[in-house]
Amino acid sequence: SSGAAAPADLPLPRPSHPPPRPPSAPTVNIPCMKTFQGDHASPITAVALSHSGLLLATASRDHTANLYSLATNSLVRTFKGHLDAVRSVAFSPDDRLLATASHDDTVTLWDVDSGNSVRTLEGHNGWVFTANFSADGKQLVSASSADKTSKIWDVASGRCLATFPAPNGLFDARFSPDGSRVVTASRDGYAEIWERSSSRSGGGCGGGGGGELGGG
Repeated sequence: SSGAAAPADLPLPRPSHPPPRPPSAPTVNIPCMKTFQGDHASPITAVALSHSGLLLATASRDHTANLYSLATNSLVRTFKGHLDAVRSVAFSPDDRLLATASHDDTVTLWDVDSGNSVRTLEGHNGWVFTANFSADGKQLVSASSADKTSKIWDVASGRCLATFPAPNGLFDARFSPDGSRVVTASRDGYAEIWERSSSRSGGGCGGGGGGELGGG
């Protein structure tokens, strides 16, 4: 009959007009305060601000890192010594040291005031993509995409303290605020957290001593 209910499997009628979209966030044009250019011969790969906010460091494929003063908007010095592209720059917590990670398989620690190389950390067997200090500045963690490892270094001596392997290449590594853990980012889409307390004795530091860490 005409009053019978429609079968349950009939498709529901579609609305004639799609629902209105929520308003998009307004575009805010933020003016650029300062542009630094022309001091590197190749593209810049990374930047870092000092903890004081007074210095800017840049890394470049031209094998160098530059230091700029934000007070005078000028180039202070260039750090030269790497044999291949520099991929990352990081200031120590007290801004006295600058760490640079390079495709020449090394991490170099530089004296910010003098521009001199303090020491070179060797042990990776491939490009080093990043190097970052612990919150107390006593240790440094590095990561390599090529040798699929991250390493922890003693800043004062340059000794490798531990190595932990990953199933694929690593692009980044950072300490937790208390230094008890390390988190890594890998090219296979994983972010992993590593417990420092799980360190076990053994080699694995590329001749630098130390032990390997287990993942968490």
